[in-house]
Amino acid sequence: MSNIFFDKKNIRGKIAVLFFPLLIVDIFTKFFFFNYGSFELNNGVSFSLFSSFGNTFWLILNFVILLFLGILFIANVRKMTVIESYSVVLVLAGGLGNVISRFLWNGVVDWIKIPFFIKIPTFNIADVLIDVGIAIIIINLFISLFTKNDRKK
Repeated sequence: MSNIFFDKKNIRGKIAVLFFPLLIVDIFTKFFFFNYGSFELNNGVSFSLFSSFGNTFWLILNFVILLFLGILFIANVRKMTVIESYSVVLVLAGGLGNVISRFLWNGVVDWIKIPFFIKIPTFNIADVLIDVGIAIIIINLFISLFTKNDRKK
């Protein structure tokens, strides 16, 4: 018996079921912390790098990259494994969440602070989605490379 979530049937519907709730939770939490909580507004990229380029530059660049990745993803989703599809959805949901944040609040609303002995930059749910999605893509790539090498022997 296979798990229905990992069955490739109706993969586009499953992707939508994953994508939209993740995006909504990210935007809702940013809205909440922007209006009622503690947050930092990030005008750059990771760790506020390149913030001197300004929010408009990053908004346009991120939108163009997401549009390109989204079109590639939609065109190739049936050729991808389910794990590849879900990992790309995590990256796209996180990326779109940050683009929406840049549009609505003129920067990315970062609100998760983890106290450590060293300073960890604040981040948000979209950042976690992007990082987890990329990590899964990389792990899946290494697994497939090693599996192909094992088959050749």
